[in-house]
Amino acid sequence: MLYFTHLFEGFFNGCVLGLARYCPARVGLGWCRLVGPDAWLAQDRVGLAWLWLERPEWPEWPDRTERHERLERIGRDEAGLPPAQLADGIAFRREQLNHSRRVQMKVCVIVKLVPDTEAKIQIKAGDATKIDDSEISFIINPYDEYAVEEAVKIADEKDAETTVLTVGPKESDAAIRHALAMGIENAVHILDSGESDAFRTACLIQKWIEGKGFDLVLCGRQAIDDDMGAVGAILGELLGIAQVLIVTKIDLSADNKKAVCKRDVEGGAMTIETPLPAVISCQKGLNEPRVPSIIDIKRANKKTVEMVDPKACPGFPSTLKVRIGGLVMPPPRTVGRVIEGDPASAAREVVRLLRDEAKVI
Repeated sequence: MLYFTHLFEGFFNGCVLGLARYCPARVGLGWCRLVGPDAWLAQDRVGLAWLWLERPEWPEWPDRTERHERLERIGRDEAGLPPAQLADGIAFRREQLNHSRRVQMKVCVIVKLVPDTEAKIQIKAGDATKIDDSEISFIINPYDEYAVEEAVKIADEKDAETTVLTVGPKESDAAIRHALAMGIENAVHILDSGESDAFRTACLIQKWIEGKGFDLVLCGRQAIDDDMGAVGAILGELLGIAQVLIVTKIDLSADNKKAVCKRDVEGGAMTIETPLPAVISCQKGLNEPRVPSIIDIKRANKKTVEMVDPKACPGFPSTLKVRIGGLVMPPPRTVGRVIEGDPASAAREVVRLLRDEAKVI
């Protein structure tokens, strides 16, 4: 009886305060596809109004997580509710509905931790094959952020289950947490602290992914530390599935059986249609990666990451195919020269310097 009383109060307050905001035109895009049967939908509309408007404190829920990064934009912008209250309400409600959720497809995103683009890189003293990482910060690979964002968008549109995967030492957990804060649902960390190359990394990923039923594997076009851009191509070959590299647009078919990708080429663009499953590497221009909120970051830090021992992936290569012979800092830039005088004489002097000193013309 108490439950129905609260339910009626929530429904009444929702009508008074504008339950029309949560009508199918708005809720349908965010919630209908997550719920399914009409009975659940009707209960969900009322339940959301009750949860958002009536409960100041949300009850504890085991492993309470949020499958997407943002449905709170609709509620925050139009309902004027506190972000923390709204986000917790959405997360709680989604966990209630997850048992009836029917996943349409599975997406895996490969990420890597790399030195910050603003860091000042120095070669490690006594070891010319490594950089000195004692005073630099690390971030998720910028190109991988496009892959993460695309996975979250696909989850919004297709009700996909998303998983982030990284290979590396324990510090690589920072890249996983960033992806979780952006909206990825599950996380896997293959803890490999030894030396590695693109082939070894791709082999470890292949051993874990194989048999998991992923329809789509996304990664960045390249990591900004070694700039090899090889893991995606090698992974596709090892898995024996299609691969499309450096794309700026991905359109999935209604039945999730194929993808139409666009990639920029010199002087134009190329459109490629591929069956799924496939490996697709993402390029700048595919989307605009979101910036996680403080709430998202805190929630991501509480999520559980599945740790995988490389020894549990039998058959991966024990020796490297590529080794770094040495690192060399680029030569210091020379001081620029200022040529004074009128434009005509300055132009003649520039030409003379390019011909006689720089010897480029």
